Amino acid sequence: MAHRDQLNVKLTAFVSVSLSAALEPEHLEAQKYVDRFVAETGWRPNRTLLLPGALRNTGYDYFKLQIVKHIVMKGGGPADTESDYEFTNWGALSKFVDSFVEMVEGAHCC
Repeated sequence: MAHRDQLNVKLTAFVSVSLSAALEPEHLEAQKYVDRFVAETGWRPNRTLLLPGALRNTGYDYFKLQIVKHIVMKGGGPADTESDYEFTNWGALSKFVDSFVEMVEGAHCC
């Protein structure tokens, strides 16, 4: 990662948006993605949030829809591929951002 060293000396946050965060209550698979990303890049964000995203079934082409359908069915998610689904926890994202802003402001106040 080209700017890893610069990022590692600053206060940083990482939001990982994935369907795995929506389909698994424990977020184990979603956490594995973040762990792998951190290991491969060497970037160590101060805060990390695993955030479910959305299924936009109505916008996928046939092949993408088949792949998503397989993943969702395997994870126990909604089987209806005619509808879109919003899993994003906007409240959790807002709290995460507020907490990060407080951390940054606290680091620069004194």
